[in-house]
Amino acid sequence: AEVERNIATQLDVGREVFRAQFDARLRHLAVYSRLLGKDFGLLSTLHDDPKSLLVAVNNHRGRVGADLAIVTDADGLILADTAQPERAGQRFALAAAMHEDLPASSVFVDAGDGVYQLAAAPLQAPNTIGWIYLGFVVDDELARQFERITGLQVSFLGPDGAGGLRVIASTLDAARRAELEAAGSGATLEQVHDAPLAGEDFIGLGLRLQADGGAFAVLHRSRDAALAAYQPWWLRISEVVAGALLLAVLGAWAVARGIARPIGLLVEQARAVGPGNNAQPIALRGTGGLGALADEFNQMQHAIVERERSIQHSAWHDALTGLVNRGRLESLVDERIHAAPRDERRLALLIVDLDRFKDINETLGYHAGDRLLREVGERLRTAVPADAVVARLGGAEFGVLLEGVALGELHPTVDLLCNTLMRPYLAEGLELYLTVTVGTAVSPDHGNDAGALLRHADAARFAAKERRLRHVVYEGTQNKYSLLRVSLLGELRSAMARGDLTLHYQPKLDLASDQVRTVEALVRWQHPTYGAIPPSEFIPMVEHTGNITMLTSWVVRTALEQLAAWDREGIALDCAVNVSAYDLRHAELLDTIEQALAETGVAATRLTLELTESAMVEELAQVRKALAQLDALGCRIAIDDYGTGYSSLAQLKRLPVDELKIDQSFVSVVDRNPDDETIVRSTIDLGHNMGLSVVAEGVETPQVLRVLRRLGCDIVQGYLLSKPVSAEQLVLWLRARSWRTLEEGAA
Repeated sequence: AEVERNIATQLDVGREVFRAQFDARLRHLAVYSRLLGKDFGLLSTLHDDPKSLLVAVNNHRGRVGADLAIVTDADGLILADTAQPERAGQRFALAAAMHEDLPASSVFVDAGDGVYQLAAAPLQAPNTIGWIYLGFVVDDELARQFERITGLQVSFLGPDGAGGLRVIASTLDAARRAELEAAGSGATLEQVHDAPLAGEDFIGLGLRLQADGGAFAVLHRSRDAALAAYQPWWLRISEVVAGALLLAVLGAWAVARGIARPIGLLVEQARAVGPGNNAQPIALRGTGGLGALADEFNQMQHAIVERERSIQHSAWHDALTGLVNRGRLESLVDERIHAAPRDERRLALLIVDLDRFKDINETLGYHAGDRLLREVGERLRTAVPADAVVARLGGAEFGVLLEGVALGELHPTVDLLCNTLMRPYLAEGLELYLTVTVGTAVSPDHGNDAGALLRHADAARFAAKERRLRHVVYEGTQNKYSLLRVSLLGELRSAMARGDLTLHYQPKLDLASDQVRTVEALVRWQHPTYGAIPPSEFIPMVEHTGNITMLTSWVVRTALEQLAAWDREGIALDCAVNVSAYDLRHAELLDTIEQALAETGVAATRLTLELTESAMVEELAQVRKALAQLDALGCRIAIDDYGTGYSSLAQLKRLPVDELKIDQSFVSVVDRNPDDETIVRSTIDLGHNMGLSVVAEGVETPQVLRVLRRLGCDIVQGYLLSKPVSAEQLVLWLRARSWRTLEEGAA
């Protein structure tokens, strides 16, 4: 019975150790897949040639440490596959299921060349344009790694497609694997159970790895091996007891001299050791047989205590650095939160990430990286107070739990810690310098349990990386993607006042008169900290948060004031401004336009409001009402990106539209693609038949300009004429009249 209990204890501890390590791998995949889903570098290569995309994806896979990386488009077609490059163009069979039915990560996925622990994340720019999948292979080597960590036999099982289970990877031999597959259902595996495998008696315990499927990890311990380990102790106990009995028979006369009590102590000690109780060592006076017997008992007790301490230490500590692991840190955080009286003690949880640590592993090798991690752990321990807790969370991430630290003291404390870690290290004869990124959450301000504090500290760490700061403290609703957005939203109004927001103007050429009569106003943001922020980054953010009307109103007013300034210089130009469907749902924009027209004295007919076709289709009823009001005011209305929004002729006929803008995706290759030429010609004819002028945007070559002139297009704009420029640069460009030579050499 004692052997059974000890094996059950080993299995329970092993399961917790396994769960902590396995969950850490899964979190690693999930975090990095979401990061890559936002990576500008990867997004920019998505539509490159397949070889270039495959090289980029493989580089990202190597930096993450994954065994597999797959990129698909939004419809699930494989664009790049690092394991089987030849699958490019095929449909990824698991895409639909992972997007619609499963969470962001799935444990066991058969990707065609093996079984993987897989995570998925959308590629967003800002809408979902594809998916990226990262995976760790689940094989026998992984099972052996967990065997070394837990000291138990480890097997991974998954569904076999026929209602049963199959062994995916294991430390067991082939015969035992076959018997394990037939051992029973998942319900029995999750309990401590007998598992006779190929003639040897095992005790097993499983844990479910996937809530919606039959994926399990099963840990086994041989009962025979456990009994064999105990045999020397029981033989020694038997010998000692036999000796004691012999002494009792041969030396009954000693009972009167006090031997009965020492023997009673030995018996009590044997009974205490059996169930695993840690009794105090026996101290007997004198020497001889009883003293030797007491020494043997004490040695046996010490050996058992040391073994239990070793098992517990392995369960709660990182094997490489000796620091506590993530699971132990979480339990300590909860303990200290609940032990401290409310509002009397504050806890600060720091997540410390070593930047670009993977480069060191790849350059100097994992042995050098391991030594460096151990030294980082030692420096952290010396840099924090004695009552602080230092943990290794996994990879190059460390956790630090500080007590009694006020919010105002955090930055000096973290600066001291960072400076300690950033001192040079010696590795392989080289002097290395590390940089670190730290995210901090504080209890009770940012959470009252370990899960919340870890999550918020991690969010702050991601925010620090995005902003390229060394340290960020969690700020309320902030998450790993929202800090920069919130910061920018808070600065939008002041950016307008400071002049960080400016308008650039792109000219439009009237092909009938070869005159530039209109420009399009485009907003630009030059941030004093982050530099030039692309409109594709902040415009969707402003739209999503409902601040777009404030920005559009500023653009309209600034553009009209510029038109008035040009009028005073004798430069007569009209101007087009982009508006969103959200703008048209609010009366604020109409009031702003009326007031700005009155204040600047610019005629309403000189202002064109461009609305995307897709927005017009989505909000047709509200758009029609707002456009009617703007039309009554005298403004011109243009449908932007025409050809991409699936609007019907009936919709166009009911709207007060003056102009169609053909989307640049059709214009850019109109000289080389007959289908695009047909679309452009049809759109021009449609617009003219409806009494509308037609604008082609995205004109970049003289050849395209010649084709558009031949097809009867009214107005063109694009980089061939000029990129968007400041008001001062536009005046210089107009005076140069350089567009008159645009078609030279195009024949």
